[in-house]
Amino acid sequence: MSPIGGLGNPNAVCCNCWCEEVRKCVMGCCLSESSSDDDDSEYELLKQKIRRTKKRIVAMKSDQMYQATQIHKMSKIIDDLKMIIDALKRKCSTSSPA
Repeated sequence: MSPIGGLGNPNAVCCNCWCEEVRKCVMGCCLSESSSDDDDSEYELLKQKIRRTKKRIVAMKSDQMYQATQIHKMSKIIDDLKMIIDALKRKCSTSSPA
């Protein structure tokens, strides 16, 4: 699963298997217990979380841009429909006998 778009486990520390605890990783892809220092492993975990968060933010921004584009297109369509309705009203009012 991809972390983009918020899919998967939001509490995960691993991008590959979505486990929540490094020492309980079943895939063997997280930092192992044999890390030289706990500070280093915490630092690596923070880096991974920052990376995933950045990916989520990028995905949300692109989704918002897509929604904004769709809203803009819909407002253009609504404006066109209003112009058509106004033109039809003018045509009906000028062609009707007084």
